[in-house]
Amino acid sequence: MPISMRSKFERSLCNEAPFLLESEQAAVLMLALTSQFIWLLSLWPILAVGSKRLHDRNKNGWWLLVFWLLPFALFCGGFSIYFFDDPKTGRSGDFSTGSILIFASLPPALWGIVELGILPGTKGPNLYGADPAQQLA
Repeated sequence: MPISMRSKFERSLCNEAPFLLESEQAAVLMLALTSQFIWLLSLWPILAVGSKRLHDRNKNGWWLLVFWLLPFALFCGGFSIYFFDDPKTGRSGDFSTGSILIFASLPPALWGIVELGILPGTKGPNLYGADPAQQLA
């Protein structure tokens, strides 16, 4: 769906849904659940394509954890350390540790972009089968 059409749809949903669902909180919950459902439906094809690409590079599909989960965990951990206060000790967020974790999430994410999107596949057959580029020729 184009961005302008999508934003019009979301605006109309947020304007109309509270009346249909009797509260704004119910509309936000419905929108959040719908987006999570769509994300879960798209997760399987995303993992399958990433795994196929890694197999084309003669790597195991488990490398997706390094390329996606590690940067996400580092970023979320750094974000939570940077912005959230500790009510027990009264300490505010730690800028330096949070920033280090946030910046530490960049190398594995960039490595994943290069590995999955830029580098060519292995020439000829590898552990995961024949070269798909040679099969087309």
